[in-house]
Amino acid sequence: MPKNAEHPEAARPAVNGGASQSLGRVAILWTIAVVVFMSGWGVFLYRGFVPGALIEGADFRIIYSSARAWVYGVNPYEAERLDEIWLAARGHVNERPTVRGSQDLLYPPSSFPLMAPFVVLDWPVARSLWAQANFVALAVSIWSLVYLLRLRWLSPVT
Repeated sequence: MPKNAEHPEAARPAVNGGASQSLGRVAILWTIAVVVFMSGWGVFLYRGFVPGALIEGADFRIIYSSARAWVYGVNPYEAERLDEIWLAARGHVNERPTVRGSQDLLYPPSSFPLMAPFVVLDWPVARSLWAQANFVALAVSIWSLVYLLRLRWLSPVT
């Protein structure tokens, strides 16, 4: 009779407890990452998306008018000219980009070409497209997170 026949458990290889502990750590880290991401998303909705929709995109109107001035060959840091550009783009007179003062005109020139597709449109259309682009970017980031999590959960831990 073989040596291990009396104890069948002894013939089986020992289960590696380290692998299950490693899996547990990975699950905890992913849970923390998801909680942090979803918390950030909640803050975005509470402080960014909802108020931005209510106050006519205060931050976007500054970069919009500066980039529009740049596209039309006007100094994007000259407050009075920005107000003219803003009103010509069908922006409301009470929402001029310089209402808060010219100290907010801080966007670097490298940001203006990135905004060019939006600034060739009048303000109401550009604002709507900007909100939609932000929503699409949010959806893509959520989808990417879900995709990466699923990919990690299905692959074996090494």
